[in-house]
Amino acid sequence: PICPVHRLWAGTKLLVAVALAVVCSVAPTWPAIGGCAAIVGIGILAARIPRGAFPRPPRWLVVAVAAGAALNLLAGVDPQIEVVGIALSIGGLAQWARFTALALVLLTSGALVGWTTPLGDLPPAVAVLVSPLRRLRVPVDEWVTALALALRSLPILADELRVLGAALRLRLRDA
Repeated sequence: PICPVHRLWAGTKLLVAVALAVVCSVAPTWPAIGGCAAIVGIGILAARIPRGAFPRPPRWLVVAVAAGAALNLLAGVDPQIEVVGIALSIGGLAQWARFTALALVLLTSGALVGWTTPLGDLPPAVAVLVSPLRRLRVPVDEWVTALALALRSLPILADELRVLGAALRLRLRDA
């Protein structure tokens, strides 16, 4: 049986994702981020997203995020502690953790929309959601057309990236 999240109209999922982004971005506090994470987590459980759907981050990304944490330890934001003569910024590390958690929640909410919605359902939903902007003479139809073309190109782009990755692996193996 199809889960309730899969049956929702694409516009509803987009509105929830935008609402979560607005709530978390306007007031990026731990309770707001935790509440948004709980909503996204419930959505993932309700949609029965398998563990294998979650991508593993590449090593370079993990190193970059760790480097960001290390740099924020040296930011000089109070409170600070001194370890072996070096002032470490606990405040900077807390800000880094909060915004990293915010990024993860927002990326996961977008991924949840992608996992539970056929790509072809998104442009009509966006057209309905932004149709009131037509009264302000905003080029809504052009936006929707561009979105539809971009979404149709995603599978092609994914295939090309797979081919490129395979060619790179072959080239590195032969070198």
